[in-house]
Amino acid sequence: MKREVQRDDEYYNFVVVIPVADRPRHLESCLDSLLELCRRFNYGGFDGGCYRKISVVIADDSKEPANIESHQTIVDQFNRRGLRSHYFGQSEQLQQTSRLKRNLQSAADRIIGNTDPAAYYHKGASMMRNITYLKLREWDRGSDDTLFYFIDSDQEFKVKMETPEGDRDRYAVNYFHSLNRIFRDTGAGILTGKVVGDPPVSPSVMTANFLEDVTAFLEQISAIDTSTPCSFHQKNLPATNDAAYHDMADLFGFKQTATPFRYRCTLRGEHNHLDCFNHFASKLNRFFDGEHPTRKSYYSDDDLLAGIQSARTIYTGNYIFKPEYLDYFIPFAALKLRMAGRCSVVSSKPKLEIDSSRLTCRCCTNAPSGNRGSRNSAPVSTAPLNG
Repeated sequence: MKREVQRDDEYYNFVVVIPVADRPRHLESCLDSLLELCRRFNYGGFDGGCYRKISVVIADDSKEPANIESHQTIVDQFNRRGLRSHYFGQSEQLQQTSRLKRNLQSAADRIIGNTDPAAYYHKGASMMRNITYLKLREWDRGSDDTLFYFIDSDQEFKVKMETPEGDRDRYAVNYFHSLNRIFRDTGAGILTGKVVGDPPVSPSVMTANFLEDVTAFLEQISAIDTSTPCSFHQKNLPATNDAAYHDMADLFGFKQTATPFRYRCTLRGEHNHLDCFNHFASKLNRFFDGEHPTRKSYYSDDDLLAGIQSARTIYTGNYIFKPEYLDYFIPFAALKLRMAGRCSVVSSKPKLEIDSSRLTCRCCTNAPSGNRGSRNSAPVSTAPLNG
């Protein structure tokens, strides 16, 4: 695998921020994947027992004491394994918010909440991100060589690939090198994950699309002799577009297909249509854990910078930005929306919103896999994070 040959001053420092709430197993898997990515590609080099250009902040929003303790233990373990990690717990969060509220009083409630300190948990992912901004601002010293990278706790840094043995998740993309290149070569200010795909879609629309695809498969297979060899191994299926099941595709600049997605059988070896049907049926309950049987995104080795498109929002589960964008916060965080929308700026002047016509999106067209499907004066670009 190719490793970078660059001068040290050509590397950004990445601070990877992971909000988490009562999910120690997800967090450990996420950090395992991040550490494996560092080992395979050695972004920025390894020195003094740690990776020099990568660090992690774990923003804990947990309720259960056992999970809080597990998260702290995980942070300690990964520090020892060479991944510099900081635990941003609830006592430290309260210190940050209390200082801000002394200055802004109740005006800050819709940004960072007004949660009882005795029950300072499950504030919501957007609220946690806003609170974590306060900590990051404390660390920022006006440096222009740092990037803050927010991800979800169930993310893994693999891509889904089609192989003769079936679908496989691989460490095929040197993500930090690619992100570094985007910010160095394009002048991007914010890089956002796909604004469409599995996560930001209403459950009703996602369910409707699921049912359409299942119905289409049942209609197709009902007209076939079940004892004949399986014919659902078609090649070169139409690419799953970025609005595969987004309920507001037009709003985000994508055209949504009205055609059901044809099921592609993943069984190997000799089998018939009855085997295919039974295997398909065994997958259906996985839909309720976020795995769609027909709508998947696969890795495509495209030109990194050629796919830049206009963005009209920022997917706050997956975005990277320069320190100056710490001036912006996620609006309506108290509503705990899955899609937080545009960001707003905090200043002594009236609050300003990012002009969405100045955002640019969709640079990194291939995504690390997770438990879900794939996703400014300076441009915003995209690094979709799912497989």
